[in-house]
Amino acid sequence: MIRIMGVPEHFNLGWMLADEAQDDESTDSNLEWCFISESRGSGAMTQALLQNECDVALLLTEAAARLRARDDSFIGIGRMTESGLNWGVHIAPEMEAIPQDTKDLRIGISRFGSGSHLMAKMMVHQEGLGRLREDNWRVVNNIDGAEAAFQKNEIDLFMWEEMMTRPLCRAGVMRQVETFTPPWHAFTAVCSREFFSRHEKDLSRLFGSACHHTQRLHGNDNELFTQCEKRFNLLPDDVEHWRAKNTVRPRLEDCTENLDQVQGLLRSFGALS
Repeated sequence: MIRIMGVPEHFNLGWMLADEAQDDESTDSNLEWCFISESRGSGAMTQALLQNECDVALLLTEAAARLRARDDSFIGIGRMTESGLNWGVHIAPEMEAIPQDTKDLRIGISRFGSGSHLMAKMMVHQEGLGRLREDNWRVVNNIDGAEAAFQKNEIDLFMWEEMMTRPLCRAGVMRQVETFTPPWHAFTAVCSREFFSRHEKDLSRLFGSACHHTQRLHGNDNELFTQCEKRFNLLPDDVEHWRAKNTVRPRLEDCTENLDQVQGLLRSFGALS
């Protein structure tokens, strides 16, 4: 059984549909695999990889680079998108803007080392908002935790993929004030070098299936809109906005050199020590 883990979000809809369609796809019936949803994001998936709770993780590229900096036995084996991730920078609805003085700024993150943590550090560094300290951070686990934290006035700022927060922005829970897009593709599939050497052919088949379902879905507007509204509460206008800015195409590809380059960029931005 090959265990592939990813966030249950629109970028991974092709993987989710491929998993659900397994019983109907007799051509790959001899290949046992599953898609494991992990709503807490790349930090939690990194831990799952390290603890052998999954075999392949579909990580934010910055989190994949951080994992490789920690343990270079993990390699990048594929990319999910051609485009960078558009991080929405969200503040409490009563705030006018991100404060220039970050001394008392409470930043919600899914966990330390997650994409929401690394991108907040990178954004604050790039915009010259000051030096962040340990007590700036508030761990909220996932988007539901961020919603609760905003409602309880426990956080002031939260960064997450801008489409997934649209329903909460419409409800007045948080307010998006800008978009932050790092200069690399959004998601990278990661596994151990040893696992890839044993399962390369099987992984090629799985990536092919995910790509097939992704392309089929993006070629059928009605199904794409229906699936995104049913699963993620996204309106057709949200989906059109996302599709115009992103190219989703899972493919098996050696991304290890790219991850090493991202490490250098993260260090230069102060997001990776």
